[in-house]
Amino acid sequence: MSEVILIRGAALILAALGIWLLRNRWRASRSRKWPLTAAWISLLASITLWGFTSGADKGVALGIIAVILAAMSVLLATALSTEKRKGRSQPSRTPVPRRESRSHYLRKLWVGLLIGPISGFAALAVSTLAFAAFDGVGLDHSMNLAIVSISFPTVWAALAVFAGFETRLFRKSAGVIATGMLPLLLIFVSSSGV
Repeated sequence: MSEVILIRGAALILAALGIWLLRNRWRASRSRKWPLTAAWISLLASITLWGFTSGADKGVALGIIAVILAAMSVLLATALSTEKRKGRSQPSRTPVPRRESRSHYLRKLWVGLLIGPISGFAALAVSTLAFAAFDGVGLDHSMNLAIVSISFPTVWAALAVFAGFETRLFRKSAGVIATGMLPLLLIFVSSSGV
């Protein structure tokens, strides 16, 4: 049991390292290839270690979820950071510090919730609908679980990236919430026989 915990801990560290290297490579002014290569090797090694501890299908799915959670943590930290670009310096005037309004902080909190748990619930709804649809057509149960276990983190990652990079708050909110509500509505309608 302790070996499994150590391996999973190493896998989490490798996932965080891979995401950190990708982020630094993206922000770097000079393009060097070794950070990009090291980042992808770290991410693949993390997923492989998860596969060793939990089996080929479940382990890979857990590894992908760990990488997605590491990436969402970086996205959330980036979205909540208050770095400002430096403008031209004007020595004649002293800049007045601007106080952020309460709505500004609430907006940041909402974006963080959209990137994390709300996108996760929407991905869960999409995966549940996919599982029910595949089960309805008679797909093998283990194959169905494998497909859904890989589609869940993929949909979550796509929604988190959309919520993190879309500039309009209404569009990102509507996109993520509608993606989660539509499958739930279809499941409710199909189960009630309407």
